[in-house]
Amino acid sequence: MSKNEKDYSWIKRRNVFEEYVEAEYYNKILKDYIFDKKTDIELFSEWLDTINVKNSKILELGCGTGRVTEALLKKWSEYDELCLLDLSNQMLEYSKKKFSNKKKITFIQNDSLNYMLHSRKKFDIVYSLWSLSHSIHQNLDRLGLLEGEKYVITVLEKFFRNNIKKNGRFYLIHFDSLSDEQRILIKQWKREFKILEKSEEQSPSLQVIDKALTKLKEENIIKYKKKRLVGEKIIYSNIDEALEAFMNFHLESYFNDKPYTNDIIKDLKEYFKKFTNEKGEVLIKPGCLIYEVYKN
Repeated sequence: MSKNEKDYSWIKRRNVFEEYVEAEYYNKILKDYIFDKKTDIELFSEWLDTINVKNSKILELGCGTGRVTEALLKKWSEYDELCLLDLSNQMLEYSKKKFSNKKKITFIQNDSLNYMLHSRKKFDIVYSLWSLSHSIHQNLDRLGLLEGEKYVITVLEKFFRNNIKKNGRFYLIHFDSLSDEQRILIKQWKREFKILEKSEEQSPSLQVIDKALTKLKEENIIKYKKKRLVGEKIIYSNIDEALEAFMNFHLESYFNDKPYTNDIIKDLKEYFKKFTNEKGEVLIKPGCLIYEVYKN
């Protein structure tokens, strides 16, 4: 057993690309994200109040453990079809059990962009809270920044033109890579993913989304609103709790067994000290960008 495994029992977890982390563990380490005194789920619920879901075909990109799905189903039960997509089979199995008493739900295991490119279904409502950026970054890394950007823009354009119905809606929450929470994370990710080298800028996924939406808006395909929010401080009881969340949730256990794992742990701990109060709690502000898109 390594020294790290003795010091941190959670570091034994290893990243499996498609599976991320186990659903129960995900729920355990996930903190509430609060913006303007409302959680990300509450902000989504408020958006739902502005639209009519009745008789709609709905797609969720990155359903995870179903926490966002649950918010939708509390408000609406009269829909034509609800498609829940996730790359992780075990997340989908978890959601299948969670919503086993619900009808007209289709579960899809796929990468978000791959599904968006090949799907022929047409939707009234599409939403993704935090998840879409993962698919975009993975594809940008796979193809390289230049070819990857062309691919992502092609996929997004095709999807908005062909798969969202007239008067359809799209809702997206994307992380803010310039927030206190994300700056230190981007610094670690760029050790492996060269597309993140320009850490003083917003992430490549956000930039490519902006390019695609701007192009579609200029062609009068869509209208959209975008707002940037700074969240309330997320409170970790101590540096060790923050370290587990950052290594296993934000960094997806990807760096738990690398030649430079100790360097990352040291880097994170030093960063946390800036946000540690007299009680030893770590308080770090997240940030996000919210897109509300309307199909003309």
